[in-house]
Amino acid sequence: MATSGGRSAARNPLSRPRFAGRPVATAQAPDYTLCLLGTARAQAHFDKLAAMRSYQQLLEIWKNADADFIPAQEAKRERAALQGSS
Repeated sequence: MATSGGRSAARNPLSRPRFAGRPVATAQAPDYTLCLLGTARAQAHFDKLAAMRSYQQLLEIWKNADADFIPAQEAKRERAALQGSS
C-alpha cells in the first residue's frame, strides 16, 4: 500500500501499527499509558498482584515524567495504597 509521495506506510516511522484496518495500541502510542492506568485500576479490584505489575510497568514508563504530572502522582499514590492493603 503506497501513501502520498510513493512511500510505503510500513516505512513511515510515524504510522501506527494496524490490525484489520484499525490502529493497534503500542507502548509508543500516546494513549497507551492512560489505558494501562485504567487497567491497573480495574485489576486492583480483583487481582492485586496483576495491578501491582501494571502500576510498576506504568511507573517505569513514567520514570522521567515531570514531578507535577498528575497521572503519575495518582499512579504512585494508588500503588502505595495497594501495597498497604496487601
